[in-house]
Amino acid sequence: MPLGTPSYLIYLAVFAVAAAGCLVGAWRAYRQVSLPGVRRGLVGLLMASGLWALCHVGVLLSPGIGLKAILYEVGLIVGFGTVWAWLWLCSSYSGRALHRRAGVRWAALIAFAAVTLTKLTNRWHGLYFSAEISAGPFPHLAVDHHVIYWITAGLSYALAAVGFFMLVEPLRRAQVGEKRLAGLFGLTALPLGANAIGYATPYLVDLSHEPVGVAAFALGAFALKRGQLEEASRAGREERPSLVLSADGRIRNYNQAAAELLPALREGTPQEGTPKEGTPQEEKTLQEKEIAGRHLEEALPRLARALEKEKANGEKMNGEITNGEGSGQEALSEDALSEDALNGKMLGEGMPDEETLEVAGAGGEARYYRPVESQAGRGAGRLVVLQDVTERELRRRERASRLEAISDSMPGLAFEFRAGPGGKRSVEFIGEEAEAFLGFSQEPENSHRRFPYSRLVEHVPEGHREEFRQSVDSAVEGRSSWQHEFPFDRPGGKRIWLFGSSEPSAESGLEGEEVVFWGTLADITGRKRREQELKESRRELRKEKRRAESITENVSDGIYRSTEKGIVYANSAFIEMFGYRDLEELREAGSEALYVDPSRREELIEKEHRDGRLRQEEVRYRRKDGTVFVGLLSSQQVEGEEEGKTYFDGAITDITERKEREEALREAKEEAERSRKEAEEARREAEKAKEEAEEARQEAEEASRLKSALLANMSHEIRTPLTSIIGFAEMVGSEASELELPESPLPRYASVIEQSGKRLLETLNGVLNLSKLQAGQMEMEAGPTCLPEQARLAAEELRPEAEEKGIGLELETGGGPDATAKADIVANADEGGVQIVLRNLLSNAIKYTDEGEVTVRTYQDENGQSENGQSENVQSENGLAAVLEVEDTGIGMDPEVAEGLFEPFRQASEGLSREYEGTGIGLAVTREAVAQMGGSIEVETQKGQGTCMTVRLPLAGETEAA
Repeated sequence: MPLGTPSYLIYLAVFAVAAAGCLVGAWRAYRQVSLPGVRRGLVGLLMASGLWALCHVGVLLSPGIGLKAILYEVGLIVGFGTVWAWLWLCSSYSGRALHRRAGVRWAALIAFAAVTLTKLTNRWHGLYFSAEISAGPFPHLAVDHHVIYWITAGLSYALAAVGFFMLVEPLRRAQVGEKRLAGLFGLTALPLGANAIGYATPYLVDLSHEPVGVAAFALGAFALKRGQLEEASRAGREERPSLVLSADGRIRNYNQAAAELLPALREGTPQEGTPKEGTPQEEKTLQEKEIAGRHLEEALPRLARALEKEKANGEKMNGEITNGEGSGQEALSEDALSEDALNGKMLGEGMPDEETLEVAGAGGEARYYRPVESQAGRGAGRLVVLQDVTERELRRRERASRLEAISDSMPGLAFEFRAGPGGKRSVEFIGEEAEAFLGFSQEPENSHRRFPYSRLVEHVPEGHREEFRQSVDSAVEGRSSWQHEFPFDRPGGKRIWLFGSSEPSAESGLEGEEVVFWGTLADITGRKRREQELKESRRELRKEKRRAESITENVSDGIYRSTEKGIVYANSAFIEMFGYRDLEELREAGSEALYVDPSRREELIEKEHRDGRLRQEEVRYRRKDGTVFVGLLSSQQVEGEEEGKTYFDGAITDITERKEREEALREAKEEAERSRKEAEEARREAEKAKEEAEEARQEAEEASRLKSALLANMSHEIRTPLTSIIGFAEMVGSEASELELPESPLPRYASVIEQSGKRLLETLNGVLNLSKLQAGQMEMEAGPTCLPEQARLAAEELRPEAEEKGIGLELETGGGPDATAKADIVANADEGGVQIVLRNLLSNAIKYTDEGEVTVRTYQDENGQSENGQSENVQSENGLAAVLEVEDTGIGMDPEVAEGLFEPFRQASEGLSREYEGTGIGLAVTREAVAQMGGSIEVETQKGQGTCMTVRLPLAGETEAA
């Protein structure tokens, strides 16, 4: 080692000091920098540069060329790594997300690995560098760089330049210390000149001097005030007006947008002799120092007051959200403090009780800003961002004025409920009667009658509170209408019942959408009292009904309840059907033992999970003694009382005999086919008779048409006087009721006349509709018709009849067994004809259902195929059919009887002793209307199990539906 050579000792000392400076700077950055991305990038840059400098020290100290070359090669690898650490630092410091993108990281890793591979394999290909010992100015490693080195160097300098360009924007925006920081970052580029001198002249050794520049950057950072480096980053990366405050509230930095918005930042504090805009650079620097060191309350008192009130509102709201677990800021861990969190994680649309700062705009108009603060992390101070909420504030003021003006004419108490990002919620009541209605006393500063959502919830009794919260949460999450009845305890102790109803609307904010509900609260205490009295009177009736009910033991079908693990319950018929002694023995055998093909069970479970139910599935079962029978399985998936528990409730009907009859029928058909040829001659002889019968049929159809035309023309002559009879009967009944005649039968007679007239009018309407349809006098104009909407209208019209009978009337629009079901089913049909079909089917379903429910479904299905696989003549351009389905849980009927239901004046029960009223023409009218609209109708029924009517209509094309 040439220890007597001064230049050698200088080089050795410079790189040793650079290594020490970089490593010490990395330790200090790890301890003091709080921005996670900046900390990682800065520590990585300093550590890699320190190791690079140590490699140079090793090259200078190593005795032989082999070890020198190895250390030089390691230094090249580490040096190329400093490029990526530099880019990470620049991306994070400027507020960009390049360093967090997986694609960018993978690209950097691949590039680093490829370059490293070329360096490690240099001894074989020699395309990176070659080395030898040079004697002057001291014995050192002289390196001759080849083509791959210059390509890598060009890439490195280009990437480093990209990093410098990323730093320009935040340093330009920051208003305090930006020039010192720009010069500090510029130190990292100075060694490029030394590299050029060493390469082109003998005055410096041809080595990479970048670690020296990074060490100068680290030493320069030591001279900055603590936190000044990242404060400039936080202020400069924000486009919105922003200020960085210390923990004790002093202004540490601010960006250009804040200086343009707030004159005090642009012109200095309001003190005599303060420099104005346009002062020389030395005075401007002094002005920045004066502003930067002052308390926010002293320099910007209005902003300080607004921020303090906003902070108080935020703490109150956070306490409500976390239920006492601390605010969202306190709950943030260091790993969660990403740049997104530090650049406005809490900046959202805001709440109606937020504090705003009014500032004069460029044109003199009033602008409103909301100061929002986020905590940066350990020792990093506070970032205050001024969010422009002018448009929302003006809308809110206009809306509040308009709502208050019309609230006096609205029933109940009008309110506005807001659900913002992060679970923020508040309620504002409209009108002067809010305090008297709820019993709240208005606080002096609460001029808008705003109350925290938590305060309203506190007055909902404990037993109803969770249900109330869930109804609100469901409406907010689904952005759907909210309707809920709930008790409310006034502060004075009086309990009232309220009915709330509101409609949602969405407003956009910086962080996301805010859901706003406008609605009313109505006092329904009197109604609830009457309902409670009615409930008590019905409770005794239900007790008697439960005693008289016979559950499943009196039916012949096998009824069961099961889970995926096995059978939970089975009635006696089910146990006997499979030949077991009791339920315990059936459970021990296991569900798989009941199936001839166990995989069929898995298939049925999967289908039931997917569709929620099974309908009329034919399954081959095995009894205990090994015999096989065919069962018809229907089941439904239901939620149990336990949370997350799911059951399958179903019934099995033994159809083995029916299947045997079907097999015998098939054999008979084959025999008939063999006999067909023998009957061919007889067919020819019958051809003539058929022609004669056709002529007779045409004559009969003509007579039927003339009959229908006559009835259609008679409609006015019968309907008009009948309407008068009904109207006068209603008037007589009303007048008789008002006279309050004691024990007079007159009201009852009038009611009998009215009901009989209505029944006769319904019969006449049915006959006339059928006649008009058959005579071709009722025009069916096909056009786009929304089946869900028509189903809803018909259901609403007939819902009172269903409620009077105590049965449910449900709508399932968009559902159905086919995977192509959609919410909007538009048929190419006549709206009047669809209403005729819906009213007739719903009236029959309600009439013949004593308990359970009636369900209306609309969906689209593959054109031309019904559920039982039969072909349907439903034509539509897109190959699909619009399906309308009415299903009830009523008395049902034998399938044989159902075949004649669509004939006029036919009923399932006929004669003078029939149980249900009616003429039997409703379904005939329905079939005729469906046929004239180009559709088809079918019935699926089982006595005692209900009936399902399915109507298929042509589906409107996309152009027509639009």
